[in-house]
Amino acid sequence: MITIKEIFICSIFFFCFLLSMASAGDSTKYSTEEIRVFGNTGISSSALLPGFVQVINADQISSKNGEDLSDLLKLFAGVSVREYGGGPALSTVSMNGSGAEHTLILVDGIKLNSVQNNQFDLSLLQKHNISRMEVLSGGMSSMYGSDAIGGVINIVTKKAAPNRSSFAITGEMGSYGLRSIGINGMKSLGNINLLLSFNEESSENSFDYIYQSSDEIILKQRENSSYSKRDFSANLNADVSPSTVLSLNSNYFTSTRDLPGIETGSLPSNSYQEDALWRNTLSLISEVSRSIIITGKLGYTNDLMNYSDKLITQSYYKNISITGSADAGLSLGQVNGNAGIEFNRFTLQSNETVAGANRFQSAIYTGAEVEVYDGLRIFPSVRVDYFSDIDKTAATANFGLNYKPLSNAGLYLKARAGNNFAAPSFNELYWKTGGNSDLMPERSFNYSFGLAFESEKIWKSSVEISYSQILTSEKIIWTPQSSGFWTPENLRETRSEALILNMSANKDIGKKASLGATFSVTYTDARKTKEDFEGDRNIGKQLVYVPQFTSKAGLDLSYSNLRAGVFYDHIGTRYTNVENTKSLPPTGLLEANIQYTLPLSLFYVTGKLEANNILNDDYQMIAGYPMPLRNFTFKINLEYR
Repeated sequence: MITIKEIFICSIFFFCFLLSMASAGDSTKYSTEEIRVFGNTGISSSALLPGFVQVINADQISSKNGEDLSDLLKLFAGVSVREYGGGPALSTVSMNGSGAEHTLILVDGIKLNSVQNNQFDLSLLQKHNISRMEVLSGGMSSMYGSDAIGGVINIVTKKAAPNRSSFAITGEMGSYGLRSIGINGMKSLGNINLLLSFNEESSENSFDYIYQSSDEIILKQRENSSYSKRDFSANLNADVSPSTVLSLNSNYFTSTRDLPGIETGSLPSNSYQEDALWRNTLSLISEVSRSIIITGKLGYTNDLMNYSDKLITQSYYKNISITGSADAGLSLGQVNGNAGIEFNRFTLQSNETVAGANRFQSAIYTGAEVEVYDGLRIFPSVRVDYFSDIDKTAATANFGLNYKPLSNAGLYLKARAGNNFAAPSFNELYWKTGGNSDLMPERSFNYSFGLAFESEKIWKSSVEISYSQILTSEKIIWTPQSSGFWTPENLRETRSEALILNMSANKDIGKKASLGATFSVTYTDARKTKEDFEGDRNIGKQLVYVPQFTSKAGLDLSYSNLRAGVFYDHIGTRYTNVENTKSLPPTGLLEANIQYTLPLSLFYVTGKLEANNILNDDYQMIAGYPMPLRNFTFKINLEYR
């Protein structure tokens, strides 16, 4: 059996082969759309940036199985998705050995992470409204502020296009009673462009799984696991003048889901959770001159969550945020940059936290990309944040560089370093039975270096190797007190190292066919480096649920109106306790799909069949929460253009 280490070594040889193949000359820049996760750089190729950045477009998004954000994030190298069961169960994301609270998620530049717990449930965002995703490995607090320690995920939503009308309806059915319907339409009315979409999905979610007791192995069905959700989105773009665009985005999402809890062999929990999320963004973009663009944004978010076990516990959380920002982008010769200010107001109303939990946060920042000379770019950025409730200021800075040593080859050397932070969450500060209002921000120092290579000889290919390290201090952990309650304290120090190899290749075969392939391997070593208490014996242990080895592969083939894709995700051993004495075994997940588009006189009809967990692997992402065995989904889409 081929080991991951052998695959990694072979991949390095493949990289060297590609490099030698391109030594004859190739200085073209690839990709077509500017990457925004690094600010205003004007750069459209991730190879030219100082850090490891991955980008997927709308075509790649539509080719992937599944419906939620979590399904898309599984495509990215170095990204770990933790799912508390199948279907719409709670899902979180982590990068580079850090936690979900240290991975910043943005939608069109607006923060999704809740100040309640500094996380975001991936199951609450569906992929049908996403046109593009950018994933930055490593911290970027100097651009985005709190929570950007392990990485940044920037989601770009679909926008109404000028001079275009379309209408589409999608139906879906699948295993375990899955059914959904979606409707979307786009229309241009003079200088106003409008995009509307509605989706509804429900399922009994009574999936098959294997339960192993002390003396037998049982095939079971998940009970009390049904769900339903609705999603309505609207985007309006208006050309106020030839150089100014006003845009309004509004999204309303509701979800009701049963929560069966941990599988122990007994009857499932009767708990349930209701979510209602309303997010709005108003933005104004004005091109003042050829070199200056001014952007202003206002945001309003109202997230409500109700939880009940139908016995004792009845909890509610209402998170309200009002955000505002003004940003000036400059493009002047060899310099691209931006500077701006932010003002944010956050409040939490809950029967589990003390009354009056609120925060005013302000920030000022600036960043730039400077082409020092041909082949060398530097990327400085700095930001200062203030948090009213803890009366703390956090100053962060980051410096990166990108160097192209050979003018006739697409080889780039990268490096960057900086400090980052995460402000305490409202749960940590204001929990009624143990909150600690004296907490300080968690802090980290990050650095990374690597190399990237791009070529269009024979295949359009790219290879990138990246090493990063995160040193985190003042990390907040919950500790037991003499009162019997648990209280958060700034105690832990950790070190996380990640080595990532990421490769992709694409080729058009004649006029009708194309083939694309991706492969990545990630090694992550994340350990505690300081005692949580005197006599702590867990120093040097791998952090829980952080696999040391993961690998991902994908193959996409299209011919005329037929398209097929295969994806494989290998997840290594994950420890489930801090002593590293218990673990979840490695798992390999294989999924595939095939779709065909039939063009008619007025409509395009597309049918797609998806197969998940083809190898019928019995696995868990979180101990005690079983995941579905082999299952299928069929979709049909009717689109008028």
